[in-house]
Amino acid sequence: MKVVRRGFTLIEVLIVVVIVAVLAAVVLPRFGNQRGRAETAEAISVASAIHGALLQYEDANEAFPAALDGRDEIVAELGISYTDANFGWTFETDDAGLVTATHTDSLGPITGTMTLNAAGVWSGTGDYDPATGKYWPTLN
Repeated sequence: MKVVRRGFTLIEVLIVVVIVAVLAAVVLPRFGNQRGRAETAEAISVASAIHGALLQYEDANEAFPAALDGRDEIVAELGISYTDANFGWTFETDDAGLVTATHTDSLGPITGTMTLNAAGVWSGTGDYDPATGKYWPTLN
């Protein structure tokens, strides 16, 4: 008499679970910092837009505007619009054309800043330091 086997044995199921766990352990760490990288990319985009508006202002007025602190002043003076404090980023400028993006986590401490000077050179501190920052992207 022939026995027909239906389904999987416990050993087969355990082997599949172990294989899936090993694959997950290898793949998941690669996606761990994607949100932080996306937040940083958005801040770079906004800072670049503000920088471009500052350069246009300087070209038209032969001087940069006085320091602009926060979204309302930047929007009013430069005529650009953006969403401020997305993912904890705030922006400000100074009278030398420097744009500073400051990141604050949900509990309040500053985790770092990115700056873009009038010549288009990036620098940063904390998590956004070009030399050691974990979120520092490759910038031209």
